[in-house]
Amino acid sequence: MNNTKGFTLIELLAVITILAIVMLIAAVGVLPILDQSRRKSLIDDGRALVKAAELAYSSRAELNQYDYIIISMQYLADLGYYDKVLRMVILAQ
Repeated sequence: MNNTKGFTLIELLAVITILAIVMLIAAVGVLPILDQSRRKSLIDDGRALVKAAELAYSSRAELNQYDYIIISMQYLADLGYYDKVLRMVILAQ
């Protein structure tokens, strides 16, 4: 008598195929959520950057003498108004 235990190749392929289909369905559902959270994060970072620039402009006397200025993210970070410069640079790469 041949009492071999285990699964046949067909059974293993069927299980792998079912798992692949389940993973595909899950990925299709999760990807839009990840994209939406990235967009919200970038919008929040942009708002924080604008607030930091407004705060720097209003509190720094040397900036108030101009009607129009350009403030860099590095300048804001150097003055301590904005600390997400490194994170945004890493995301941009």
